[in-house]
Amino acid sequence: MGRLRIHTAGLSALVCALAVFSLAGCRSSDGQTASVHPRPATEPDPTALFQHFGGRAPRPCPAITHRPSDQEASILAQCTMEGPFGTIETLLTNVRVHIIGSRKFSTNSAGVYDAEDNNRQDIDNREVVFTLTGYAKQYACGEQSFMPAKNCTMTEMPNSPGACWKTTYGEYRCNFVNVGVGYHPFQPPPTTY
Repeated sequence: MGRLRIHTAGLSALVCALAVFSLAGCRSSDGQTASVHPRPATEPDPTALFQHFGGRAPRPCPAITHRPSDQEASILAQCTMEGPFGTIETLLTNVRVHIIGSRKFSTNSAGVYDAEDNNRQDIDNREVVFTLTGYAKQYACGEQSFMPAKNCTMTEMPNSPGACWKTTYGEYRCNFVNVGVGYHPFQPPPTTY
């Protein structure tokens, strides 16, 4: 009987802990529900990225299933565009997106085939694609052991064209083209979104 009470108490504690963790895990840092489709499984965990590049981990994507507002599209562009790419980690700050229109999949405003759509991650080709213009500061960061706190090059991305699209799993993702101006080497990696 004593063993049953201990077992039941332990099970109750485990259930409570799992409930707290699941509630915490369902929200991203901006109050949005976190995506059930996280960053690529091949990507190192956030601790390894921090140790390697410094700064912060790439932004997680929220699970936005409705047409995103400009503010939501800014978050979606940031989380879609950030991450490690070979020996460089790309991070963005000051992201601002303005949705300017919509079009059918694979056609531009003149109805001409747009090959870029086929390269968009998990795009649902039955849904409309929202066109946008975006701004951000983009940081390309190398290994911090090479130049601690000065391992990034920052370029500005003003008036960059892009798109938001619905994925085959029902969530939106956004990105825009890197039309970088300026070149500011020896910058510290960003620590905030």
